[in-house]
Amino acid sequence: MLDKFIEFRKTLSSYSLGQLNVAKYPIIPATKFYKSFVEFKNSFDAYTKSILKGKVYNDRQRADTIFKDNFKSEAAFISRLKIELAVANEYIQFLGTQVNKSNIKRYYHQLSVLTIDIDLLIGNIEVYLLKNVKKYKLSGGRRPTQDPWEIYFAAWSIFDIERFEYTNELHVRDTKPASIFLIRQTIEIYGKKILGYSRIIDKDGRPSKKHTHVAWSFIINEIKKKKSRIDIPFDPEVVEKIYTWSNSYVHTTLYPSCYIVYAALSMLEPLFKASSIPIQIYNGKEFTRFFFAAIKISNYASLKRSFKLFLNNNKPKGDINIEWIDIKNVDSYVLKR
Repeated sequence: MLDKFIEFRKTLSSYSLGQLNVAKYPIIPATKFYKSFVEFKNSFDAYTKSILKGKVYNDRQRADTIFKDNFKSEAAFISRLKIELAVANEYIQFLGTQVNKSNIKRYYHQLSVLTIDIDLLIGNIEVYLLKNVKKYKLSGGRRPTQDPWEIYFAAWSIFDIERFEYTNELHVRDTKPASIFLIRQTIEIYGKKILGYSRIIDKDGRPSKKHTHVAWSFIINEIKKKKSRIDIPFDPEVVEKIYTWSNSYVHTTLYPSCYIVYAALSMLEPLFKASSIPIQIYNGKEFTRFFFAAIKISNYASLKRSFKLFLNNNKPKGDINIEWIDIKNVDSYVLKR
């Protein structure tokens, strides 16, 4: 696998220099570029399978591992490498379904970022997991954080995206991290939509900033009860871990490997898998809500009272209040008012 990876990395470099009209580096044709990518993709798949030997990791195992940076033991770090390898391979195989001869040049920037991330992963695997070598020399690297000007440029690029005639004119490193912020916002708003409120108000009558994802903490606590009033078809603890990770990026700009971002997006897909059959709600009507999972709530009035107590640390006359939306606009299926 290493030889195919090195060859692909060289192809990327030659392509870049060719685009800059460096004399001794001719422009790489798309067919050669694509062929090199496919060979790398296939060899990485074989490399992954030879190490994992059929081991499959569920979303909870992934969320418990790839969204944190500190590990208490070598065994925990090794487990991280294996799960990261599985995730990286899934992303590379996903790219294999998106990239073709006609569009591969549009993926140049992203493939360049990918090779940097994969280089570091392979180095760790070869040294610490397989112990094939004592040292592994990286071919390059990238800054782990973003500067304010990069974030500002990204905001302008997205807002004024029409000015770019070709997608490869966009600087991927600047713009793609914005997806992590959108992941955070998705999770925050989705939690509100489950319970049916628009905002939380503090004792001074102002929107509370410290309760941005409290809905998920409440939901996790609720579904652990023997008679839970919420029936949810995915693991909310996975969602909360992704939120914590994405929130960390917002405040630190520590940009993770591109395949970790892919994993986060993939693990959120169940939130938007609609029910395949109509569901009857409290008023007798049956319908299917599109782009929202089949989350069912019973005893809604009781659940709302419990949520307010939860926010006020079980004080019935607490100062924190909730602005509830009309029950008709609640995205969950309210079975009983």
